[in-house]
Amino acid sequence: MTRSGPIELTQHADWSHWRDVRVPLDAPATDAFLVHIEGQLRRQLGGFQSMEFEPGRPLLVFVLNEPQDDADAVTAEVDACLAEAAKS
Repeated sequence: MTRSGPIELTQHADWSHWRDVRVPLDAPATDAFLVHIEGQLRRQLGGFQSMEFEPGRPLLVFVLNEPQDDADAVTAEVDACLAEAAKS
């Protein structure tokens, strides 16, 4: 599973320095993939806070709790996590 478009970073509704992250996927997410990607995000992505767990949706949605406005840096980290999760 890979990213199918640009990552969207927006301000979280409750905290100005938190970010909501939306990652379009090239296929609907399965339960197993979501478990693997959540593990990768927790280990590798600085500030990972929580993730929406919705199988069957071609979208990954999670929250970062550290100021991260550099979309390119977040994209690189997320792509690395996606690649690792796809190996599982």
